[in-house]
Parts: sequence; C-alpha cells; structure tokens
Amino acid sequence: MNYRKSLIKQSIPKELRYTRQQFDREFPTDDACLEQVKEQRFPGGVTVCEKCEGSRKHYRVAGRTAYACATCGNHIYPLAGTIFEKSTTFASCLVSGNVFDGQHSLRDQRKANSA
Repeated sequence: MNYRKSLIKQSIPKELRYTRQQFDREFPTDDACLEQVKEQRFPGGVTVCEKCEGSRKHYRVAGRTAYACATCGNHIYPLAGTIFEKSTTFASCLVSGNVFDGQHSLRDQRKANSA
C-alpha cells in the first residue's frame, strides 16, 4: 500500500460533496445567508427577548444584521458569538465564496508585513 496515495484520496463520495456553485445557488444574497444563520440559532425567528422576558417573534431590521422583538423592539444579532460577529463583510464573503480566499489573503498580508 502506498502511504502517500492514501493521504491524497478524497474520502467524501463525489455525489455528497457541497460545491461552491451549490452554495451560490442556495445563498444568492447577503440576506439569504443571514436568514439561514438566524433560522439555525432562532428557529422561526422565535426566541426569549431579554428585555420583555417572553418568547417572542423577531423581525428583520432593515439595513442591519439584527432582528427586532415584535413586542418591545429589542434587537438580537444572529452573528453574535460567531466568527462573523464583528465583521462587516459576513454575508458578502460567504455569498461570493471568498471566505477561504480571504483567509489566504490575510495570511499573505501577514507574511508581507513581517518581511
């Protein structure tokens, strides 16, 4: 058995791989990405509001990555506690598929700055 060859072999069957094209179709906009994160963290947009202390529906705040409580207007931020918490380019990176490209750019920039 060739050890090197076994390391290179793809272990995920081709039909189960998630491609960039599939991602682009599923999440064509910034809003689609944010909505997916919100649904994962707060299914149906319902969560306990910290201000009015009830299980409430939250609605998207235009122009922000926030959702507001239907009762009191208190905001929740689905990106809080994620690697995108302070990012202004969260969805743009995801939608364009540039998350990994961005990581490589940061790495290359650090190398250039240290030289």
